[in-house]
Amino acid sequence: MLAMLRPLAGIALTLGLKLPELVELTKIALTEAARARPATARSDSRIAVMTGVHRKDLRRLRERGERLLLRRRSIAAEAFSRWLSDPLFLTHRGRPRVLPRNRPDGAGRSFDGLVASISRDVHPRGVLDELQRLGLAALDGRDRVRLTAPAFVPGRDRDALLRFAAANVADHLHATDLNLRDGPTRFLEQAIYADELSQRSAEEFNTATREAWEVMFTQMMPRLRRLFERDRREGLEMTHRVRLGMYGVVARRDPAALEPADEPPATPAPKRGRR
Repeated sequence: MLAMLRPLAGIALTLGLKLPELVELTKIALTEAARARPATARSDSRIAVMTGVHRKDLRRLRERGERLLLRRRSIAAEAFSRWLSDPLFLTHRGRPRVLPRNRPDGAGRSFDGLVASISRDVHPRGVLDELQRLGLAALDGRDRVRLTAPAFVPGRDRDALLRFAAANVADHLHATDLNLRDGPTRFLEQAIYADELSQRSAEEFNTATREAWEVMFTQMMPRLRRLFERDRREGLEMTHRVRLGMYGVVARRDPAALEPADEPPATPAPKRGRR
C-alpha cells in the first residue's frame, strides 16, 4: 500500500493538496467502497467497523449528499477515438482522413457527421473548438478538419489531463482489487521491466512504448467498435464497460523499490511479472 500511495502523494503535492483534504477524500472513498461491496450491511455501525470511519463522519458525509468526483462523458474524446477507428473515417492505409467540416464528401463523410454519429445533443462546432483547444485537431483554410495528434492526450489542459489519468489509474487499481478478491474473472495486469539500463536506452525504450501503443490501438479499437455495433444491432442490454490501458515510465533506479517476491533482486536481464 505504501508503494502505491507514494506516487499518489506526489500527485497531491503537485496539486497543492494538504493532509486534511486527503483525509477527507480517504473517508469518502472508504465509505463508498464499503457500501459498494456485495452483501454488505449498509448500517453506519457496520460501515464504521469495516472502515474505521467514525459514525459522526458517516452522518456528516451522508448529509452533505454530494460526490466529489463525477464521471463526465467527453464527446470530444469519443469523436477522436471514432475518427481513429471507424473505417468510414480512415484511408485505405488506416490513417485518419482529412474531413470537410460541414459539407459531406462523396462518401457522406464530414466532421459534423462524425459528431452527429455519436450524439445529436451537442453542436459539432463546440466539439471542434474543444479538440482545437487541446491541440488535437486543426481547421485549415479550405474549411477542412484534420487530426494533429496520434492519441487523445490533452497536454495543453492540466485539468483535462488529470481527469483522463484519473480514469485510467482508477480502473488499473480496480482491476488489482478484483484480482485480489479471487473472483471468477481474472483481469489483465502485467508489466515488463528492466532495472539496469543507461538513460539513453531507457528513453529509447520509452519511445518504443508509444509506437507499440499505436499498433495496439489500431488493432483493438476496430474490434471494440464491431462488438459495440453487434450489441446494438442485436438489441442486447448494454450495461458494461471495458478499458484497456498501457503505461510506461523512465526513472532512476531506487535500491529500496519493491520487487516481485518470485524474482531474484538485482537481476540484470529484463524481467516480466504481475504488477
